[in-house]
Amino acid sequence: MNNAAHNTADNPADDPAGTGPRNGRATGPRTSRPHAAATDGPNGTATVRLGFLWRGAGWALGTLTGLLLAIVLAESGTVDRLGVPPSLLLVTAAALAVALAAPRTFRLRADEQGLTLTRILLSRRYRWQDVTGLEMDFGEDSESAAPRLALRLRLATTRRTGCGPALGTLPTTCDRRPRGTEPPELADLFTLLDRHGVRLDAPHYAALVLSAHGRPPLGRH
Repeated sequence: MNNAAHNTADNPADDPAGTGPRNGRATGPRTSRPHAAATDGPNGTATVRLGFLWRGAGWALGTLTGLLLAIVLAESGTVDRLGVPPSLLLVTAAALAVALAAPRTFRLRADEQGLTLTRILLSRRYRWQDVTGLEMDFGEDSESAAPRLALRLRLATTRRTGCGPALGTLPTTCDRRPRGTEPPELADLFTLLDRHGVRLDAPHYAALVLSAHGRPPLGRH
């Protein structure tokens, strides 16, 4: 038996990377890598996609697009030329395309100077000194009464209310804990804001999400 390997296995302190054999098997270094949703760019930029918070908006926009297209086809006489079935297929295809694509346009981009929030291809810029926190409002859905969590930036520039733009909503449990189905993009969002010193209203909730995805706790990014 190789004495060096034997000593490493007996004394974990001599093997800080965790590469020594354990239970007869060699294990590699244990590292935690950020999810691909937070794409690091030049000059310390990072982007978090927020589509998971806006799935409902996609279907609403898709429905509106379908209705508008149906009106245009009817008024222009296209329905008479194509026929009803092809026109319905065209309207349905357009509505589905918008419904599926719209949430992908929601994203939050951070750099050294501040945040850029993009929703439906419209972007707004916020300086870090104006971002005072992340409001995490636990409540109920207005239609289903199911528990939900609404995320919104707090801004120093809106002195009367302190409320900034909405980042979106997601379902949660009745006791204000994650359901266990939260996507890694949510952990990316908490990590990004914590890295820049933005205070989170519900750090206990954020800590559970970060832990579930193997991310460092708050204050260590």
